[in-house]
Amino acid sequence: MERWYLPIRCHPRGRGDKHADRLIEEISNYIRRHQLYNLVPVIHVEKKPKGEFYFFLGIDSEQRSNVPAELGALVKMIGHSRGESVEYDEIERMVSGPMIPRDYARRITYREQQEPVQDDPFDLFETISVQQEIAPDELAIRSGNYNKLLSWLSGVGSGTWQAFKNICRILDLDSSGMESRRILRILRLLGHLEVSHDGSRWTTCPPCLVAVESTPMREYILAGQRCEQLLEDMRVSGYTVLNPVEQPDGRAPVAVHVQLASENSLGPLMEGVGSHYSLIHAEYAAHTLAEILPDLDGWRDHLTPVGGFLLPFFEVEQFVNGTFIRCDFQGESGMYRLRHRDSNDQVSQTLFYDQSSERWLQGDWYGLRFLALQQTRVECRALYHLSSRRLALSASQRWPELYERSLVLCSGQLSEQRSEWLFFNNIPRELAQKLAAKLTVTYEEIQ
Repeated sequence: MERWYLPIRCHPRGRGDKHADRLIEEISNYIRRHQLYNLVPVIHVEKKPKGEFYFFLGIDSEQRSNVPAELGALVKMIGHSRGESVEYDEIERMVSGPMIPRDYARRITYREQQEPVQDDPFDLFETISVQQEIAPDELAIRSGNYNKLLSWLSGVGSGTWQAFKNICRILDLDSSGMESRRILRILRLLGHLEVSHDGSRWTTCPPCLVAVESTPMREYILAGQRCEQLLEDMRVSGYTVLNPVEQPDGRAPVAVHVQLASENSLGPLMEGVGSHYSLIHAEYAAHTLAEILPDLDGWRDHLTPVGGFLLPFFEVEQFVNGTFIRCDFQGESGMYRLRHRDSNDQVSQTLFYDQSSERWLQGDWYGLRFLALQQTRVECRALYHLSSRRLALSASQRWPELYERSLVLCSGQLSEQRSEWLFFNNIPRELAQKLAAKLTVTYEEIQ
């Protein structure tokens, strides 16, 4: 049986060498899964691939110039082939050394066994659940466990997404394995921690006094790291009065409100307790954040671009009218969920595709949904109640995380959900107007 070579023309996006590396891995996995080692024992790729380049599959088959039926799907995934055959001496000078799919796939398999499957910490769609009323004693237990979580995170300082999920499970905050993403988002909204761009690591923020608008005395909330000794030292200092306030449904650590004993107490507090714990005076962080945040287009442009996958190997679903629907990807801007076709697990990744830049973008789930709504010209509304200083947003149109964080830091309280609306407290009128304008939201005021 003679060996002949099948040329396949590829049209990469981005750097050709990176695309070639990804293709080699995908081809080797395909050959391994379908046990085609005897049919395709070797692969060659064009040297220094740039722009359009060629792959050459070494095929042991008597039917020359015909693509074997077993390889039809693979060839379509890689690129385009006219089915012609070539000899090795015709391509020898233009290709790199041979790659053996069997050996390459072994290396890939070994790596997969050593590394656990990584789920997407930003993908909140699967975690949405119906809120149920809980008894007061259960509420106290839940809130206490969240306080323990923040204490542990503060003590450790930083860690991996897997470690975060583990501690949530240990504290009985995520027995299903589906709630950790929501908890991570809540702690970011409250200013307690930050997360790396890809969501793989978290770091607690330093302890901060964040000013909130109040009368008659200036009031703060304590964000960032928190330990019992810090709270006790603040209590006995004589400069502050601490007032713990439960979060709605006890679904987060209690908010610690700090009132100064007098107008002159801030300086001594920061020089004494503050210097020992590296306490930061963050002033009106909500206003500062609202001021520096870009408009929606600017926020989208700063999202993390991702790649490293070939769409033909994935099932693609587009977010349409509140749900994900299977689709044939046509390069249209929107929010998509991707799941590997041949994967035994249910891990998916939710991304936004920006047609203008031809990039896949990663970000917080609600932020990507908001982008998708704006892309389809859905009217997003914000209602501001002048007398109560409350802002109402539709729960199905909640804002990107950083913009919602500005709202949460106005009071230190998470939003309260009633029916289909989210209510944020103690929101200054100017701040609500500024954020709504940046997000091109229809803003309305009511008495």
